[in-house]
Amino acid sequence: KDEKKEKKKESAIINLLDGKDSLNVNIFLKQFRRTNPEVVSIIEKGDIAQMDVDQCKVMYNLLPDSDKMQPLLAFKGDSNRLGNAEKFYLLLWKLSSFKVRIESMRLRHEFVIGYDFIKPSLEKMVQTVGELKESDDLCELLSIVLTTGNFINMGGYAGDAAGFKMNSLLKMDDTRANKPRMTLVHFIVEASRCSE
Repeated sequence: KDEKKEKKKESAIINLLDGKDSLNVNIFLKQFRRTNPEVVSIIEKGDIAQMDVDQCKVMYNLLPDSDKMQPLLAFKGDSNRLGNAEKFYLLLWKLSSFKVRIESMRLRHEFVIGYDFIKPSLEKMVQTVGELKESDDLCELLSIVLTTGNFINMGGYAGDAAGFKMNSLLKMDDTRANKPRMTLVHFIVEASRCSE
């Protein structure tokens, strides 16, 4: 009987982590169906194909800090008898900048998701800008706006402008004429029709 108890004592797993932390780490690691060195290797390589964005977030929340690691690093016994979570933390602790690596994996995932979401809008914006740059009608309209602005401001500091800011176009509707319901926009539209 005593021999069985001694063997059982020798083969018992040593858990130095809090029970909840150990359980959470073990549940997380079982998702991968890989050994601890393989999981650490995924983190070291930053292989986002092997760890999705949710796994990166969970892993980041489970990362050990120096307080959690203190009893593990101080342990002088047989490291093979440590629990799975403890072994994983010791391996991870040896990896330089492991927190930054996991955070960068999460950011890479989120960038891809965000880029895929805004890509159609970006493509439309690039297409629109290209069409605006090629438009002769727009160049002519902006030339009329500049000429009209220089005429209105003649004799002042802004009377001989070589260009104008795009947000000035928004103010054109505020510039009114003596005629009712007639603004600078109406005048420029009529001037552009006459130039055709």
